[in-house]
Amino acid sequence: MVNNCRGNLEFSETLPCGGELRITSQSWEIHYVALRPDKRYKQYCYSILGSDLSKYRKSLIGTWKKFQILETKHQCSDVVKFEEKLDQSLSLGQLFEGEDGMYISIGYAALNGVSFQLQDHTRVKSLDDLKRVLKGWQYAEKKARIMLQFLQKVEEKIIKIDSQIKLEECCDLYELGRSPTQSP
Repeated sequence: MVNNCRGNLEFSETLPCGGELRITSQSWEIHYVALRPDKRYKQYCYSILGSDLSKYRKSLIGTWKKFQILETKHQCSDVVKFEEKLDQSLSLGQLFEGEDGMYISIGYAALNGVSFQLQDHTRVKSLDDLKRVLKGWQYAEKKARIMLQFLQKVEEKIIKIDSQIKLEECCDLYELGRSPTQSP
């Protein structure tokens, strides 16, 4: 959808990987509304700027690798418990800090996975989830490049048309014998 927002054109599209792609003629971002456990909590929104997306991609991959290691250790904890070789804290639910504000949840059953923000309950829980998010971000980058150019061209044309209309109005007013600053 293309909207005219305060004189600027904006394109937005819901991404299949979650989030909303928002593009103006100057920049783009992926906007997320964090899912909350229930309606008692306010919505939490955050955005990943287009200029930061490659950094987030690397961080997500790095945090995912840490999650896999921690999840493996946690799954093995039942076997190791008897030998008491595993740290006690890992056998309980834990929250670990990942890279660039991402978090890892381990031992919380349905909440296990990587989240983009602490307040975000959306999780990357499987390799398929990871691939879906990375593929969605790649799509967003391609779409943003195309739409940035398109919106810039459209805004240039709108500016030309506006200046032409103003010039024509000036000419019409001069033909009527008034200056453009005088009221009719």
